[in-house]
Amino acid sequence: MLKFTSATKSVAFVGTAQKARRPLARSLAPLMKLNPHKIILIIEYCLIVAPISLLFIIGFYWLLENAFIYRSLNNMVALFIGILTAASILAIWRIGYKSLNNKNTNLNNCPYLWVLIFAGALIVLGAVFSSLLPLSPPYSALSDLRGKIENFILGFPIIIVALHLYYETNKR
Repeated sequence: MLKFTSATKSVAFVGTAQKARRPLARSLAPLMKLNPHKIILIIEYCLIVAPISLLFIIGFYWLLENAFIYRSLNNMVALFIGILTAASILAIWRIGYKSLNNKNTNLNNCPYLWVLIFAGALIVLGAVFSSLLPLSPPYSALSDLRGKIENFILGFPIIIVALHLYYETNKR
């Protein structure tokens, strides 16, 4: 442990250490004002919703490309499911934004967002159910459609965030 003989040096050292701690305290101050549910929601959005949204953008580009190059009923059905899933992901982002910014007074008054989220959850559960069925004949139209639908299983973790949002909005 260092001891300073001069009073001015020790005061200068203590003052420097206190100034060094202030920016950290100022940067953590907004997080300390949040309740734990909002911190968990922020973590869920960073670790679950944002990566799955980016993955969905890449997959949706692939769906669009296939739908316009190979025009078939299977590709159009997969594109429709992709559009519905995009609307569901946007609804989750919208409700999360309102919930984090304390604008959740109207969250129960906008049922269309919850219907979209429910439709997205049904698509994910349908993809899980499709993967549990026996295999379709290879190179058939049904095999192609099931292969595209089963890619939506990757959105399964978003159901956790949707349930958390539902709990947050109905708890008050």
